[in-house]
Amino acid sequence: MSVVWPPREPTAVAMTTAGPGSPGGAPAPAAGGSPAATVRVVGVGQSTIVPDALRVELGVEATSRAVAEALGIARAAMAEIRRVVSAAGVAGADQRTTGLNVHASHGRTGVQNGFVATASLTVLLRQPDLVDIVLTGAADAAGDLLRIGGLGFTVTDAGAAQDEARRAALAEARRRAELYATELGRSLGQLVRLVEGGPGHDQAGVAELSMRDSAAFEPGTQVVTIQVSAEWVLEGPRRALQSERESAAVSSSEPAADPAPPSDH
Repeated sequence: MSVVWPPREPTAVAMTTAGPGSPGGAPAPAAGGSPAATVRVVGVGQSTIVPDALRVELGVEATSRAVAEALGIARAAMAEIRRVVSAAGVAGADQRTTGLNVHASHGRTGVQNGFVATASLTVLLRQPDLVDIVLTGAADAAGDLLRIGGLGFTVTDAGAAQDEARRAALAEARRRAELYATELGRSLGQLVRLVEGGPGHDQAGVAELSMRDSAAFEPGTQVVTIQVSAEWVLEGPRRALQSERESAAVSSSEPAADPAPPSDH
């Protein structure tokens, strides 16, 4: 017997019967040699977490007639940015170079007139309120060469929130399994299978930046989602209705008796 909900739904339920030869570590057969019935369900758990850090994408763009000069200008500007970022208290491990590129530049007529060099740096601010200091310092250091690629809040350690979502997911899976077991006149036995899906982070709040007032830069919240698939053995006698259906199926397969001869009266 199998019942599977539509695959696009966030949850699914399957009733299975498994014998000793089934793949995936199937449960042992029940007493009497019949395969053990199991119920497999999906549970989803969520928890909310407030981001505790801010990622800032900083870049520079330099133009020159020579490749070496364009690269030199870009490197020097980026070195100045890193200097002011470090002076703001950001550790070197939280500063990562993410790009260094150079390409030809062309005028309106399509004729090459030089080269453009770009460099980019990703900065992790574990103290988000430093953003004004970092951006102001970068602007002073690089001037017109500065490019700000983006800002976004992030979570540096989601372990506790993930564990909370895991507990909620397992509790939801057990609740659903117990519901189906009860409806079938059974009870839950041993847990024989537990698989966790990948955790996800959904941003539930949109941050807005005010360069004049860093207090208006709110991190919002993120939702951590964990999905588990769990399978339990079903214990106890099967529902009487199922036994009656099985008996009816056996009776219908037996040959019918010969009709009695007609009476002489």
